Amino acid sequence: MTMVTTDPVAGVQAKLRRARSHLVELERGAAAYLDDTPFGVYTVADPTTGPVSYRVHVRAKPPEDLGLMLGDALHNARSALDHVVWSDGRTTVLSPTRAWWSSSCCWRWLN
Repeated sequence: MTMVTTDPVAGVQAKLRRARSHLVELERGAAAYLDDTPFGVYTVADPTTGPVSYRVHVRAKPPEDLGLMLGDALHNARSALDHVVWSDGRTTVLSPTRAWWSSSCCWRWLN
C-alpha cells in the first residue's frame, strides 16, 4: 500500500523513524554480542620493551548483521537529508547525480 502525502516533511520523518528503528535493533544485537564476552584484554609486562602493553584476544567475531544494521541506519539518515534538499524549492537539477542548492547565504555543491 502506497501512501501519498503533500506534507514535505513526512518523508523526512519516516526515514528518520526507520533509521532509529535500525539503531534500536543494532543496540540489541551489540548488547547480545557483548554479553557473551567475545574478547579478552590482557596486559603484557616486558622489562626490555618498557611500558606495559595491552593485547586483545578476539574469541568470537561480531555478527555480520550488526554491520548491516548500521549501514541501513546510515542510509536512511542520508535519505532523510536527500528528502530535505529535494523538498526545498531552491534545488536546481544539473544532472541525475548532482544538484546545486541555494540557501539564503551561499551556494553549496551537493553529491
